Amino acid sequence: MQTDEPANDELVRNLYPVPAQPGLENNPAKDGKIFSDTHPYFTQAYQGAEKAVKASVTRQQLVESIRQVKYNYPVGKTIRLGKLSDNVVKFIENKGITLQSKDLYVSDHRIAHALRDSKQGLGKAVSPEQLADALSDLGKLDLYWDDLQKGLWFIKGNGNQTEKYIFRINDKIKINGKKQVVNEFITSGIIDSSNINMVEEIK
Repeated sequence: MQTDEPANDELVRNLYPVPAQPGLENNPAKDGKIFSDTHPYFTQAYQGAEKAVKASVTRQQLVESIRQVKYNYPVGKTIRLGKLSDNVVKFIENKGITLQSKDLYVSDHRIAHALRDSKQGLGKAVSPEQLADALSDLGKLDLYWDDLQKGLWFIKGNGNQTEKYIFRINDKIKINGKKQVVNEFITSGIIDSSNINMVEEIK
């Protein structure tokens, strides 16, 4: 109701804005983030949580790509698996090779190659589950340098069988329609553990 009386702010003059809670001080409409980096989800997460989440997301991407190539055909999709650590980069550079990128990638064409039926029939191929498990968390595998092929072997011992995942360094592949130089997974297989003597371990 309109009045000629002066304004009375007695009820609100001592109110102050409530500060935002940690992690909720952003505007999702502007930055697209529900929680900011100050949220306890990030600041109080257990050690290794970020790595575990990334491995889980990468594994799901790999499972979807494996399903795609099994029932259809490769469409040129690539998945970033992670990157090489500084000590691995230093090891390779000490071999006289300059890395163009630290990134590790796999394409659906290479997944189809690694899991092809002819290789499965010979018992020399890893299973789809083994492939997804290994490539989603390469940090858990032993790493070797193949000086003959100038490539990397990620090795996983599995009882009497040893799984081998080979990466070619400085390989040019198409990622999102653009050619880039990365370190690409090229194949995998089951090998005799004595074959590891052919390569040099990177520690």
